[in-house]
Amino acid sequence: MADGTVEGMPPPPRRFGEPRRLPALSVVVIAEADIAALQRCLAALLAQDFAGAQFEIVVVDPDDRASLRQQVALRARQAAGAPAVQYLVVNRADGLAAARNRGWMYSRGAVIAFIDPDGVPAPDWLQRGMAALVPGVVAVHGCVRMALSDLPDDHERENAELAQRGLLGCNCFVSRIGLVAVGGFDERFSADWRCDTDLHFTLIEHFRDGQRVRPAPLAEVLLGPRPEPWHAGLRQQQRLQFEVLLMRKHPRLYRERAGCVCSHLQLGVQFAASLLLLVTAGALLVTSTAVASAALLLWLPLTAGVYLQHPASAGSFGRKRWREWVAFALTLVAIPPLAVFWRSVGALRFRVRRPPRLS
Repeated sequence: MADGTVEGMPPPPRRFGEPRRLPALSVVVIAEADIAALQRCLAALLAQDFAGAQFEIVVVDPDDRASLRQQVALRARQAAGAPAVQYLVVNRADGLAAARNRGWMYSRGAVIAFIDPDGVPAPDWLQRGMAALVPGVVAVHGCVRMALSDLPDDHERENAELAQRGLLGCNCFVSRIGLVAVGGFDERFSADWRCDTDLHFTLIEHFRDGQRVRPAPLAEVLLGPRPEPWHAGLRQQQRLQFEVLLMRKHPRLYRERAGCVCSHLQLGVQFAASLLLLVTAGALLVTSTAVASAALLLWLPLTAGVYLQHPASAGSFGRKRWREWVAFALTLVAIPPLAVFWRSVGALRFRVRRPPRLS
């Protein structure tokens, strides 16, 4: 590990600014499409009120972009090794969890901090996070604040609500000992959904002490607005298969932790709404308007309830724009059957709780 390699893995393809000694802390950033946002993140990291010789920055690029490589090389020259700025190429097809694993295994710090590329950490972010990671604590999760646009839609409000939940990969500090003990992120979480919550639950269960994972409210990161297209709600139903995986791996914590409850009532409502929609369509095909009308009258309140029970929808009706109303109508129709379908996919796909070994 001293040379930044991991047994069984090929050597890193490129490094900049080799440090003279092992850093105490490594910051891992998974670079996404918005290079401008990543530049703001890197600028804030280089301006941290933390000794540059004590940490390194590892930029993980899933796309092997020449432009990004040049920007990272420029930042590395500006930092002059304090901190060292590293660059690592990974395979996007392997998913976010795999990218984070490659990043922390490539890094050399005893503590690994994870941050999203559109995150702007407070000047004392590293200092506050490290101060909270006292002996006996294996991980801490900081405070995430999300900037909203002037007229936030439901997806922005949902992201802002999710940003308040536990350990998130956009602002957390995890000891290398803890990551090695649990095998890092479970790479079955190939999408950007629940892999950080899974790590949180796995650390709690492995160390048998809830105090080993603590909040660090003074370690703050500001996330930029994350607007989504109108059809994002439909596309995001694919995430529900990973919700099933999380529930099967950690049934007790899944039930107990706020924000992780997917009740049997909710599943029943979604299934009933999907069945009534199918009955309505079938009745219309055979020109049975009475049956179609009855099924539709039952379907409307059930489907509306699916939407209204979502925390992000609370109090949002008066602020909706016409495009959101169109999206709202379409998602009312499509989300329940899509949710049932993707939960079924997850139930069939993830039947073994024990995650595979890291490659």
